[in-house]
Amino acid sequence: MFKMVKRQNSRVSNGNGHYNRMDLPPRGPVESLIYWRDIKKSAVVFGGGLAILLAMSLFSLISVFSYLSLLLLFGTISFRIYKNVLQAVQKTSEGHPFK
Repeated sequence: MFKMVKRQNSRVSNGNGHYNRMDLPPRGPVESLIYWRDIKKSAVVFGGGLAILLAMSLFSLISVFSYLSLLLLFGTISFRIYKNVLQAVQKTSEGHPFK
């Protein structure tokens, strides 16, 4: 059913018994997350996923969704107020921050 495909070896012999490391070709973004190639992105994704799984084990799906929605709403309103205050202090006419 499934065919096992052997991946290329990442070490190549240079003829005298020493091996030079050869970088594997880049794969997709999912593989980059799984192999922690960018530690910050992987930590955010897996930390957020862990937090959601823990919240789902303690609360219902509707509660978790509603609290995440409230958090998003609070963040966007705070950003809008911050931009309006910054615009008033600097007396610029940047316009709407979400356009």
